[in-house]
Amino acid sequence: MTYLRSFFEKPYSNLALCAAFAVLSFPVMARLWFDYLIGGTGWRQGDWLINFGAGPVRRGGIGEALIMFSDLTSLPLLATVLLVQSSLFALSILVLWLIALFHKNRPVLLFLAASPAFFPIFWASDLQGIMRKELIGYLAFSLLVLGAVRGGRQSGLAIISVILFSVGCMGNIMHTLLGGAMIAALWLAKEGGQISDGLFRRLAILSAAMSLLWLVLAVIFSEVESLAPICDPLLIRGMNDAVCQDALRWLVTGEVDHLGEVRAKITMPALTQYGLLAGAALIPACLSFFLFRERRLLALLAAITFLPMLPLYVLATDWGRWLSIPYTSFVFLTLQAHAAGRLSLRRLPPAPLTVILLLGALLITHEHTIGWQPGGAVKSVILTVMDFR
Repeated sequence: MTYLRSFFEKPYSNLALCAAFAVLSFPVMARLWFDYLIGGTGWRQGDWLINFGAGPVRRGGIGEALIMFSDLTSLPLLATVLLVQSSLFALSILVLWLIALFHKNRPVLLFLAASPAFFPIFWASDLQGIMRKELIGYLAFSLLVLGAVRGGRQSGLAIISVILFSVGCMGNIMHTLLGGAMIAALWLAKEGGQISDGLFRRLAILSAAMSLLWLVLAVIFSEVESLAPICDPLLIRGMNDAVCQDALRWLVTGEVDHLGEVRAKITMPALTQYGLLAGAALIPACLSFFLFRERRLLALLAAITFLPMLPLYVLATDWGRWLSIPYTSFVFLTLQAHAAGRLSLRRLPPAPLTVILLLGALLITHEHTIGWQPGGAVKSVILTVMDFR
């Protein structure tokens, strides 16, 4: 136990962290390259290219911006989307790496990250669920954590974080449901001395306004009448027809029986698999109540991240994503609260337990829908290497 704990704390573990981030990022970045070769996919790129060709529709703002940027720069639309996706992902991994380097209590960080629901592990394992627009929110929250672990005034990071969060609200309803979490993160930034009281109030009001505005617009403009007006702008810019068949098709009135899709996925084997993996994924979050003294604050952080996602479970089938999004947000808030001095340690997590949880998270994870992925990130890395052959 002493050896394991010392490994987590010694400087030479930085090399192991670099290797871990590189290995987990490999399948994700490789999949983007494969997407380029096949001309794009309906979920990973199609979701980013929802546009206003058929009139105002939820999640369409980012697609309009990408199309406009592609036209102005003469950069192919597919290359534009992949460039934005890969840049945001690489920046998110860089920020996570910096958090790990600067964090003063690495055993706690590793323990909280030792879950198949933590997004770098989840994305490395289930490549069908990667590169969705929650990536923007992950970057927004992680920047505030980085500011907390660095210490001192970090007004610039907080402003960039809220800008990213606002863009995310425009592109994905998940961000609007995390408005309370963003306000909590800004409060923690104030408590940690990263931003002033005045800046906290202004950024909190802006975050709340963006959450409410885009949530209301998403409800009002939830569907379009036909696929062609939002698909044709992509096809004339050289995109593959497959890009129109998933995320865009789900927006067309009467095209998809959403409740029927949920009912078809809810089988006893799938529910059993998802339930077992969800329970395992939440072990670090549950045990954190024994690691920190301020349990009420932990409970609040858990409530504002997990509870807003629950209504989505009856509307669609991406249950795995809706476990990963709040869990990752909870981890970021917990790390930020600890760095800000609002969560004090009662005890360190047992090093052997951290290793067991990490190995388990790497070997089996949940699907982005309902079910599990035996082999997890380990299998995914191996299969990705074989795909290059």
